[in-house]
Amino acid sequence: LTALIAPLTAFAQAAPEARVTAVQADVEVASSSRHPAATGETLQRGHRITTRANASADLAVGRALVHLADNTSLVLFAPATPAPSGQTAPDDSTLIRGQLQVSVPAQAPRTTNVSIATRAAGISFGPGDEAAIGSDASGATRLAVQHGSVRVRAAGREVSVRAGLGVRVDARRPARAPRPVPPAPTWSQTPPASVLSRGAGVDVSGTFATGGHGAPPPAR
Repeated sequence: LTALIAPLTAFAQAAPEARVTAVQADVEVASSSRHPAATGETLQRGHRITTRANASADLAVGRALVHLADNTSLVLFAPATPAPSGQTAPDDSTLIRGQLQVSVPAQAPRTTNVSIATRAAGISFGPGDEAAIGSDASGATRLAVQHGSVRVRAAGREVSVRAGLGVRVDARRPARAPRPVPPAPTWSQTPPASVLSRGAGVDVSGTFATGGHGAPPPAR
């Protein structure tokens, strides 16, 4: 019996995990206790990460890169709506409030699916997708897609939002029709493409003008 069981355990699905890749200022992790977030820390199902004023954090969630702006709270792998009895809960991470930037590398496997839930909507990302998500205390959700085509589910309906478009979803209502987002700013004084750091935050300067075409390349 042992010989039969052992090989089968190798096929058991691993519990989802996220990893903290960067922390700036006051960021907290809450699980059975509360503690300051640390770079390299592993987050598991039900862990909640919260950024305070003027703070931020970066996570690797599966194949996705997730940036939390300040005053943001995210619960990992815990959907906003419990699964029906007898069904397995999805691995959605729930944005309680605040703003996220989510991107999935184009080189990720085609089966990659990363989902963010809010009180109003479920938002699914695949390879090559990148978008900003915001949610307020009422659950109203705003999505602006920079790359790819992101799927939004709300009130039993699903829409695809392409790059250059945005959408608003209010709680318990279908998504509104996608609309063009304002043109992204362009650099008028380009910051350095890269900087060297030993783990501490580094200030990077640059100026930009509104109304340009295409997003400026990120400075890292």
